[in-house]
Amino acid sequence: MDPAVLFSCRRLAYFFPVLLTFFLALSTLNAETPRKMFIELGWDIPTTQFIRDNYRTMEENAPFSGVIYRIQPEGREWKESSEWMFSAEPWKREDYASCIADLKACEFKEFTHNFIRMNFSPASIAWDDDAGWEVLAEKAAICAWVAKQSGSKGLAPDFESYGAAMFRWDPEKQNGRSFAEAKALARKRGEQFIRAIASEYPDATILALWLNSINAAAGKSPNPDSILVSAGYGLLPAFINGMIAGAPDEMVLVDGCETGYYIEGEAFKNHALDMVLWTGACMNLVEPELRKKYRTQVQSGFGIYLDMYTNPEGSVYYRGPKKDGGSRLDRLCGNLETAFFAADQYVWIYGEKNRWWNVPEVQDPKKPCVHWETALPGLSDRIRMIAEPKKALEKIALRVREGKEGENCLKNPSFEDVKDGKPAEWSFWQDEKEPTGRYFADKQDENGIVSFEKLTSGCVLQFVDVKPGERLFFQTRVRTGGNAQAKVNISWQDEKGWVWAHTQYFPFDPNEKGEWKTIRGCVTTPEGISKMGMILGASHQETPEDTASYDAAEVYRLK
Repeated sequence: MDPAVLFSCRRLAYFFPVLLTFFLALSTLNAETPRKMFIELGWDIPTTQFIRDNYRTMEENAPFSGVIYRIQPEGREWKESSEWMFSAEPWKREDYASCIADLKACEFKEFTHNFIRMNFSPASIAWDDDAGWEVLAEKAAICAWVAKQSGSKGLAPDFESYGAAMFRWDPEKQNGRSFAEAKALARKRGEQFIRAIASEYPDATILALWLNSINAAAGKSPNPDSILVSAGYGLLPAFINGMIAGAPDEMVLVDGCETGYYIEGEAFKNHALDMVLWTGACMNLVEPELRKKYRTQVQSGFGIYLDMYTNPEGSVYYRGPKKDGGSRLDRLCGNLETAFFAADQYVWIYGEKNRWWNVPEVQDPKKPCVHWETALPGLSDRIRMIAEPKKALEKIALRVREGKEGENCLKNPSFEDVKDGKPAEWSFWQDEKEPTGRYFADKQDENGIVSFEKLTSGCVLQFVDVKPGERLFFQTRVRTGGNAQAKVNISWQDEKGWVWAHTQYFPFDPNEKGEWKTIRGCVTTPEGISKMGMILGASHQETPEDTASYDAAEVYRLK
């Protein structure tokens, strides 16, 4: 080959990943980025009747954007609910109309993404039972009808085998069919199932607790069927292929990756890529002609199991404190955060032994109802902080105003105690290379403020004694003019001095209305730290019009 041509090919190969990333980015510039959110599921799963009677309290006391619930005609047995739908006993559509009325009576403000749980239990319909599958399809259509008419976001199918292991290939139970024949039949049923849903709710979101993620190990094999043939969910990929084939273009399928229970840190990101990349393990289980559709319509999500962070040591499902000294709650929230940022839209949080709400029919009368916030104090705020930090901080600020978070840790927080024209208790620093500016106590409508003049870069600061693991809320107000810049810097010290690696910066929102802007945030004290410094900074003051002032500095230890 001509050396110049060879060089060009090598150069193209070198830049190809960059070019591919660039063109993929261009293709998604006009795509709307979905809002990410946490969805609740647990043993406290509510009925529509319970939601109707308690939704305001539920929204107030839980940090979620939606709940997975079951539909069950009022006064009927649990086995007539969507949690026990996989049987040949038919439903009457009119029996479930009251479920729609229940949810329509709710004026949801927080729970905007609710899903109907659909369990594949007791799995008593054979793959070749046409009449039985007609009944199941009608049940799926009824669930979709309730979801659509009630304003719910969609359905949450759970393919786990709580009854018969229907997705395991067993020629004795499947009339002697080969694995290939059983796959073909499972694919047919998957398409039948999703088309029944689409007949009522074509743009539904299907938040499955898992799709191909449960068989990711098989997807990593050059011959997936060699593993699927003996796997517990070996027929599920074929069923999912049927779902993908039958799903309308406007329908979204979410692989909720229940195996996220066991993932830590960066593995969430890697697993998300494995689910959706063309070369990923989960994509390898998809029929080649369906892969473009899969890539377009299937999202990556994760499940998180709360009990692992409250179970006693020795339990099979146990996660202890962080190795760096953080608490079990810190470890949980670290995983929640990485799962949240790796997911396309949804992370569902599952709990068993404790409750977000006391649903009478699922509550053991011999055991008290323990709220998850009691079991893991601070959990609700931490979840809100990940999902919607601005709203979470506003809730904490409200508690501060109501006196529920104790006393302000700062001395002279309003800058009204003045000595020699300076606010007492506050230290001053400026760039030693350009010591041109000054700070001084000032007034704004009779309130004390601290102002800066001609600062190239400087600040006032005050220290608060802290303990590792403590959560602290802070806020202040700032006013700037001209080209001056201002931000709050939270820094830390140990017994030897500054530990700059943990420094965090918090700017104000320039879109906030009014002359004064609020800066607030929440921080966790790192291991080995004994002091937190609240630093109110100002810079770029070159003219008299470049002004910067702070008012009402506050720091609270969160309970």
